[in-house]
Amino acid sequence: MNLCVADVMQNSVVSLSLEARVPEIERVFSESGVSGCPVVDGDGRVCGILSRGDIIRRLCVEHVQAEVISDYYRDPGGVGIYMADGQSFEAIAASAGVTTDRLRAGQLMSSEVVSVAPRAPLAEAARMMVERGFHRLPVIEDGRLLGVISTFDVTREVARGAFA
Repeated sequence: MNLCVADVMQNSVVSLSLEARVPEIERVFSESGVSGCPVVDGDGRVCGILSRGDIIRRLCVEHVQAEVISDYYRDPGGVGIYMADGQSFEAIAASAGVTTDRLRAGQLMSSEVVSVAPRAPLAEAARMMVERGFHRLPVIEDGRLLGVISTFDVTREVARGAFA
């Protein structure tokens, strides 16, 4: 049996709008049990992929920037860390957190979208996931999101003997 992606993909897809902010993104990830998903525009066209890893990387950048800024303004007398206007490191870190919460999916996503067509052979999708180290691929036709295929979907078909 030669299965294609459309035969095994998940049609019910969690996606985010370009304008979704970090708290909403985290809520969507938590409630749906996913760690990443496609980001779509108002017309349903896939613009990118966003994962928790993308958010964590950005949080790390924000944290490092807060440390660099606070070190730059370190009190030369050794009394403590004070910004020129009296801000403490804690205030700087809190500001970085507020900045992060304002970020939108469109700013955090990876805009390189590796996708698969619905009529592609299942083995091709599996090969793409292995070669790229991805756990999911959006299934796209004419720029529109039709579904998602994951390593779990492929593994389920292997267990059923689809590749025997």
